[in-house]
Amino acid sequence: MAYEQLDLIEEVTRNDGSKYYEISNIDQNGIAELAVDRGLIKKVRILQLNLARTKALQLYEEYMRMIGKIRSGLSGKNLKEKF
Repeated sequence: MAYEQLDLIEEVTRNDGSKYYEISNIDQNGIAELAVDRGLIKKVRILQLNLARTKALQLYEEYMRMIGKIRSGLSGKNLKEKF
């Protein structure tokens, strides 16, 4: 899994009208916009751009990369040590 810098917060509205919020990036937002075009979700809206590079955000990015490695079958033995 390639390193992806998270830099926006978006609101996603499902077809049933329920909503959730996601920390994302421009590439992932483009995928969500395509999902809207294909009718898989109702709406996606960017709430904030250019998130500050805080330690908490960097830790979350690292956590998401570790989860991606576990899902792709790579070793995640350091997951418990860090989180």
